[in-house]
Amino acid sequence: MGGVGKTTLAQVVYNHPRVAEHFQIRAWCTVSQVYRMRELFLEILRDVMAVSNRIYDMDEDRLAGVLYKCLKQKKYLIVLDDIWDSAALDALRRSFPDDNSGSRIMLTARKRNVASQADLTCIFPLSHRESWNLLRRKTFGDTYLPPELGSIGEELVDYCHGVPLAIFIMAGVLEKNKWNLSYCLELLQKLFSDRVRGRNVFLSLLKVAYGSLPDHLKPCFLYLGEFPENQEIPARKLLRLWITNGLIQETESKAPEDVAEEYLLEIISRNLVIISRRTHNGRVRGCRVHDVVSRSMKRGELLLS
Repeated sequence: MGGVGKTTLAQVVYNHPRVAEHFQIRAWCTVSQVYRMRELFLEILRDVMAVSNRIYDMDEDRLAGVLYKCLKQKKYLIVLDDIWDSAALDALRRSFPDDNSGSRIMLTARKRNVASQADLTCIFPLSHRESWNLLRRKTFGDTYLPPELGSIGEELVDYCHGVPLAIFIMAGVLEKNKWNLSYCLELLQKLFSDRVRGRNVFLSLLKVAYGSLPDHLKPCFLYLGEFPENQEIPARKLLRLWITNGLIQETESKAPEDVAEEYLLEIISRNLVIISRRTHNGRVRGCRVHDVVSRSMKRGELLLS
């Protein structure tokens, strides 16, 4: 199942200081449903070594050999995120030397037949209570929540089916609408109606989130669908592309780059985009769109009534 937190949990482990200290080499590779082996090898090599122009000229087999030599006799941790088939795992694994050095390969997968090739840890949807606590904490924190909003919130969160991604998106919608009581009732009615009609309730929620974006942010958000699934998007590159494509409104008091950065932060605040990396001073260096969201964008589903 997508959106239950597999990648998030893997990131917590990968970035833990004790893990970073334990392994000589760490590399993260997002595989996804559609992949090219050459790009996967390059992605791993960029974490393993300083990649020169010479490396970019190599074919897949030579890259696999370079990676094998880099990892030989090293204690390494390789994360293969969102891997869908055994063929990709088998092809990559041949470049991971087994020297009994304490190295580890960690993978996230939705298909049990792929995940079962490793020691399996299943992540299940949250319970109703866990879901409600997450939604409440994400939107209200420790502040007082009026009882009438609490009862509606508990009904709304059931439509997220325990999936954290859906809960975060709903939190963004409710927060931006200030938990307005009439709006909450209207959203509850819409989700109920869509479920009765057999519609995909997550897609319905995503459409609500998109529809609640200010008009000037909608084309910027949809532009993110131009990038490959699960790929980290460099923030500076994204802002330049928005500006070049005329998606940023000009203002006399601010530079286009500053306006574009404000747009990005606003979309992030709605939990539609994930921060993947920050600069040393806390600014967004890279971001990512969850593949479930990205697919809906690529199919044009957010624009359908």
